[in-house]
Amino acid sequence: MRKVSIFILLTILVSPIFSENLFLGSEGYYYYHFSDDFSEYTVSTIDDEIPSNKIPVQQLDKNGIKIWKMDNKNEYVMLSANNYFILLNYDKLFTFIKSYDEYWNKESEVVAFYEATSEKKNGSKRYDAYNLLYYSFDPWVSDSISDENEKIIIESQKEFTSFRIVNGYVDLNNPKLFTDYSRVKEVKVYDRNQKLLGTYTIKNDSTIQSFKLPAKTDYIEIEISEIYDGEKFDDIAITVLQCYGK
Repeated sequence: MRKVSIFILLTILVSPIFSENLFLGSEGYYYYHFSDDFSEYTVSTIDDEIPSNKIPVQQLDKNGIKIWKMDNKNEYVMLSANNYFILLNYDKLFTFIKSYDEYWNKESEVVAFYEATSEKKNGSKRYDAYNLLYYSFDPWVSDSISDENEKIIIESQKEFTSFRIVNGYVDLNNPKLFTDYSRVKEVKVYDRNQKLLGTYTIKNDSTIQSFKLPAKTDYIEIEISEIYDGEKFDDIAITVLQCYGK
């Protein structure tokens, strides 16, 4: 198992009261004012409230993965949650925060060990559990040769209260991989004494899905008890699986 840590790309100043669709970007210098349907936005600096000209946002669905095309040119995978969302491509990662104080209180850093019952290899490339820690295009993919349910163990140096998942194989250049590989439909979560903490249903999409644990813990064993079958592969793919919270 490897020791890894979460690093959120945020350098954010103290934020004012936000309107419904006003977000602070991860670079910490600009506010993003999105229209109600997120079809366009304007930008203003922290010090200057005068917004820029309206910039179009084209929303696409590619094989179940939500894609945003910004300014009619740059495409990003759009990963959304309640109070924030992430736009991700191979060059840049933008995190948009609706309420900085609330986000940071819930998204505190976790240092953790990851281990999975199996990890797929493809030549020199390894789809191991380490990949689950980051928002990237390198998922964990199972390589099971038995009928046993796949499991992922996460052990932290400090307690956490929640976990989040981005289901499936999410790839901007090849969205078909999302349905080619199997996805997670249900997980059972256990503590280090094999006590069941809860059973959680995972949606069959690429959004950021967050789940509350019944109590603070520094260890969980996640058993994949049910899946959405892949159209091409039996192997299960997960793009992100993180523990967080104070």
